[in-house]
Amino acid sequence: MASRSGSKFLELRVEPGEEGRVVWSVLRAPLTPEWVGTTIVFDVEEAGAGATLHFRHHGLTTKCDCFDMCQEGWTNALDRLISFAETGVVAYPRDSFHSTMSIAAPPEAVLAALSTTEAVTSWWGPATGSADVGSTLVVSFMGGRQRIVMDVERAFENRVAWAVKECPLTPDWIGTTIFFDVAEDGDGAMLYFRHQGLTPELDCFDMCHEGWTHFLASLVSYAQTGVGQPHTED
Repeated sequence: MASRSGSKFLELRVEPGEEGRVVWSVLRAPLTPEWVGTTIVFDVEEAGAGATLHFRHHGLTTKCDCFDMCQEGWTNALDRLISFAETGVVAYPRDSFHSTMSIAAPPEAVLAALSTTEAVTSWWGPATGSADVGSTLVVSFMGGRQRIVMDVERAFENRVAWAVKECPLTPDWIGTTIFFDVAEDGDGAMLYFRHQGLTPELDCFDMCHEGWTHFLASLVSYAQTGVGQPHTED
């Protein structure tokens, strides 16, 4: 399975199964390495004029760091499966701004660009506070009139998550969460970016789309060369 950009993020082996059962074994999962060695099972049985689906992901337990995210992901994916089975149409949620970017630098370099205020300043904008998990990170613009105040949340390996708490000039951002997922991709890395809650329905979407497009390119440049194109007050 691959992203829309063509980057592989999940490799499965289709196992033999009895009638009415589909079984996939997970061989490779760069973004969710806890999936490797787990098994995904779909059992389908007749139920009146329709069908009943029994779904199990063996090995995905509450002890896994990714469990909450994966539970949400499977809930959405199974809803889309039902939509496709019933109507032939896949209903994709429009609850986020997404971007996938290939980076000619190791995953460690990309994660390092997200791990200190100095690095964030170098590709996004003047940052204060701390980028450590459990801390508060603040990125300022326009002489401090725009202060994006974010809680740095605990996340599984190779994910950075920032939850927006304050954002005076773009209040639509309050309550949204910014995710950076980084996976190895050959000699480089693949960045899966998601701003959960930044939707096309928001008044700021076009401006924010343009802004993220620029600053994500700046992040890529910084990870690759050490030089970004951040916002400055000059």
